[in-house]
This record gives sequence, C-alpha cells and structure tokens, in this order.
Amino acid sequence: MLLHTELHALQTSLQYLQNRLGGPHPDLLIVAGSGFADALPPLLDAQKLSFKEIPGFPPTTVQGHDGELILGNFQGPGSARSSRIAILRGRVHLYEGHSPAAVVHPLRTLIQWGCSRVVLTNAAGSLHKEWSAGSFMLINDHINGTGHTPLLGAYRQGLAGPMFLDMTAAYDKAWLQAWRSTAERLNIKIQEGVYLGVLGPCYETPAEVRAFQKWGADAVGMSTVLETIAARHLGARICALSLLSNAAAGLISNHTLDHQEVLAESQRAEKTFARLMAEVLPSLLA
Repeated sequence: MLLHTELHALQTSLQYLQNRLGGPHPDLLIVAGSGFADALPPLLDAQKLSFKEIPGFPPTTVQGHDGELILGNFQGPGSARSSRIAILRGRVHLYEGHSPAAVVHPLRTLIQWGCSRVVLTNAAGSLHKEWSAGSFMLINDHINGTGHTPLLGAYRQGLAGPMFLDMTAAYDKAWLQAWRSTAERLNIKIQEGVYLGVLGPCYETPAEVRAFQKWGADAVGMSTVLETIAARHLGARICALSLLSNAAAGLISNHTLDHQEVLAESQRAEKTFARLMAEVLPSLLA
C-alpha cells in the first residue's frame, strides 16, 4: 500500500532536485535499463547525481544499473532550440526487495516535477527463436506477470490519477510510428511485440516460456511494466524499447542463461542504440 510516508518522500525528492539542479522541469525522461547505461544521447551542460544523494531514491544493487540521475540539454540536428533531458541511469526492481512504490519512485518524482514524456528501455529475453540476440523490439503492449501494481492504495492515499486506470493504449501510437520510421531510415532491424514483465530474479523455465508464448507474449523481462502503469496513471506519454539480449530458456538446445550474457550483448548493441535514440529524439520532443 502507498503510505503517507511515501507521498512525503515524493515531495522531499522533488524539492531536493529542484533546489539542487534548478532550472525548468525536464522535457523528457529516459530510463536506461540493463546495458543501456553507456548508450545515451549526448547532453550539454550535464549535471549528475547519484541515487544515494537524492532523498527517497532507493539504491541500486544490480550490475549494469549504476543508479544515477543525469540532467542536461539536448539539441538535435537542425534544431533551433535545445530540450532538457533527464536520464535515470539504472533502475531498481521488485526482486531486489523493493516495494512497487519504491520501484517507480524516481520516475514518479520526475513526472511530478512536470516531465510528461517518458522513454523506457530494458534488456529482455526473446520468445521467438528466429529473433536474433542483439536486435531491438518496440513494446506495443504488455502483460503484467509480476503480481504487483504501483497503484495499490494510491487513490486512497491521495496520489493524483484515476482510481481505475485505462490501459487500452498504454504505449503511444504516434511515438511507435516515429521509432518505426526512424529505424527504417537508418536501416536498423527492429521487431515489435508484447512485453511480459515477471517478478524474477530467476530466469524462466522452458515450460514457462511455452506458456508465455501461448499468452501472446513476444519478450520477457523483469522491469518496465510497473513504470508504465505509474507513468500512465500520472498522464505521461510512454514508449518503450527492449534489447533482445538472449533467447528465452529452452529455445536453444543446451544453452544456459546468465546476466553476463545480457550485459555483453547490450554492450555490442550500444552504438546502434545510441544512433537510433539520437535520431528519434527530435520526433519525441516535437
């Protein structure tokens, strides 16, 4: 349940960021998941804060999630003005022992500041054998398999947003088209499908993978769905992209899964993603 103390924590975090960083609110927030920490757009006059410095921000414990807030200015090619971009370099997860409210606390803080556009990234396991590791998938819908929601008790405790949230079009259709057209122009292969968010931290069994395929999922991971729910609850526009870092369990014979494989595949895709992100940002900021 979202407690009064957590609502107070949001206000405390926001006040700290406004006082420490100053300036107007960010125009867009990027959440950089596993392997995306070094595949970020170049920002001018960037300021950095560790999660540990920010009151209320939970500490990260997973390799590949540095736990850092970056705020700076982005100016696209041919643009007459710059936009203020916030980047959450790393995130926390339910499987680390955090509550749903804690998982979405950094994102909620930035949206409460006035940032109404959010790009989520993650590394995920492909549920299609023919989708090669290192390719990308646009998320056009999701299945919340975590058994949790960041909205539990939110309405009763006074957090802005409807009691019953419509999730019919959680991922912005116009932004999806912007990613498609940009990827096509850059000749970057990009898939599209349904992301299944699970609790973790263990990888799925082959039997679970077969079940998920029957549900209609295309990729599986341990993040993102709670952030999407929280962001939509506060009225933010959302798009999300997965790096397909590995084939899910059982799709490749005698192949075991580990986090180092995820990080290695992410590092190989860094330059491609950075190029794609830099090119699509002007469309998301228009």
